[in-house]
Amino acid sequence: MGYSTYFEGVIKVTPEPTAKLIAFVNEMIDEDEMKADGRMDFEWTKDFNGLQHNGVEKSYSQDEIMQEVIDNVLAEFPDVKFNGVLKAKGEEYDDRWLLKVTDNVVEREEQVLTGPKVICPHCEEEFVINEEEQKELKG
Repeated sequence: MGYSTYFEGVIKVTPEPTAKLIAFVNEMIDEDEMKADGRMDFEWTKDFNGLQHNGVEKSYSQDEIMQEVIDNVLAEFPDVKFNGVLKAKGEEYDDRWLLKVTDNVVEREEQVLTGPKVICPHCEEEFVINEEEQKELKG
């Protein structure tokens, strides 16, 4: 089965990617050998100005994969910069973290949820209603 993690956000690439850089990254995406379990789960944004998660449910070690992508790119294109944040949310209510890239350095930052812990009366899953969600519920 596996464990699903969902991502939101974009890692921007500057300066504007050339066709050669886009093709280079696409080769890594197509290789399927970026990590032990076989996938690099990133794709170019529609405007080709950054990388985003491709929506695959079973994604693992994406922080390590992103650093490997950046390191490989820098070996061929030393003037490229990667910057941005991907929000990651796992299946467990408290499995939330940020994949932060600042000037080509990847950092995984765990997110601590604050707010009341609630148990769903239907599925008995636990979750936290944070301030933003509380505001949405109040309407």
